[in-house]
Amino acid sequence: MDQHTRPGGDATRVVVAHGSAAGRYALRLLIDAEPGIDMVAAATQAIDGGRLARDHDADVLVLSEQLLAEGRPGVMPASCAVVVLGLEDHPAAAAAAKARGARHYVLWDRAAEDLPPVLRGAGSSAVRGGLTDDGLADRHAHLQDGALGGGRAHS
Repeated sequence: MDQHTRPGGDATRVVVAHGSAAGRYALRLLIDAEPGIDMVAAATQAIDGGRLARDHDADVLVLSEQLLAEGRPGVMPASCAVVVLGLEDHPAAAAAAKARGARHYVLWDRAAEDLPPVLRGAGSSAVRGGLTDDGLADRHAHLQDGALGGGRAHS
């Protein structure tokens, strides 16, 4: 079985919820470039993203941090992972997203590198790249120590 597909050979189904058309378009381009991962719907609000995730039996709901702050996606299938795209490279941001139901937190400026592996393994507890709040804590410590340049998180 291809690592990019769900059990049974189906592509991983993703719903995107982002408040801006540019954000939704950027995510579509990123997801469409990945074999075995299909963006099946897009929404402009968290609640609509949750509804579409249920309607499309999605494996993953990718949700902007801003939309999560404005409202939760509602009742979702337990098998659907919520991935939050955020701007803050700080453990508290990831912890806040996790407290609101997110399984993973991905930085927007690293989405091209970090989002595809998360989408491929969204159901697993250990994801490459340390995209949970613990991983961000490690990255933040490196940033404070000056180990990473430019103020940008790196794997």
